[in-house]
Amino acid sequence: MKMRLLLALAIAMLAPSGCADRTSGNSEADAAAGAGREDANFRYLARGVYEALLTESCPPNRTLPRARVLTPEIAAVRAFERRTGSGPARFHVEIARHDIAYRQASGALGCLDDSDRRFAALHVERARDRVRLGLREMETLAPGLTALPASLAALPPSRSAEFRSLVRTAVENLQPLCAGPDSDRILAPARAELARFRRRLEDTPYALHFDLARADGLYERSITVAECIDAAPRPAAEASRAALQETRGQIARIAAFARLGSPSRAARGS
Repeated sequence: MKMRLLLALAIAMLAPSGCADRTSGNSEADAAAGAGREDANFRYLARGVYEALLTESCPPNRTLPRARVLTPEIAAVRAFERRTGSGPARFHVEIARHDIAYRQASGALGCLDDSDRRFAALHVERARDRVRLGLREMETLAPGLTALPASLAALPPSRSAEFRSLVRTAVENLQPLCAGPDSDRILAPARAELARFRRRLEDTPYALHFDLARADGLYERSITVAECIDAAPRPAAEASRAALQETRGQIARIAAFARLGSPSRAARGS
């Protein structure tokens, strides 16, 4: 396979993008554009809203705590949460909120360099815009969302959020931003391995959270644009083995987190 190297930071767009033919190019991510796309889009927007509210300055800027400078935006989000009541939107909002809370608690949320006053002011305005525009789109999408089953609450929020984070890493690693023409064939064994693991989760509280994380990972890949350049080719068989080995390692971490036993070699199809 002729591998490609990510040249620039991928830019996630709020609107679905159909022009990333050079960088998406895998059928699984394209298929995700079907069922559940609006649900995934809603959660994506909601995560953006909570991220905007919680991403602070670094080093900490005493004049710009988000809890103070974004007071109207925080009030608007709380009002939206109350309006969702116990309907379908509430479940999706809670998923997004806990995902961002987990990222914040684990140190993965990051921060903004506000050492320059001009950039500091710009960051605050962008946060305000992100909340305002996000809530506006969420209001539009809310009536059409899918109701999630009560089993969603079977796991503590922090634990389900960490599980979803682990699954998303595994899913996104199999949807390369800079994909070559043979990517689907090369990644097929690793994707099949992840699909087999999903079947092991049936009748457990983790099954729904796996599906949510997978849908979110595929959705964000489908709206991400990246600039790629050609890099030195890697033998297809070698690339396929490496992807399978990496996926098996990620599955082992997810299984350990969910306290699942190890499958036999026969069950893995080895």
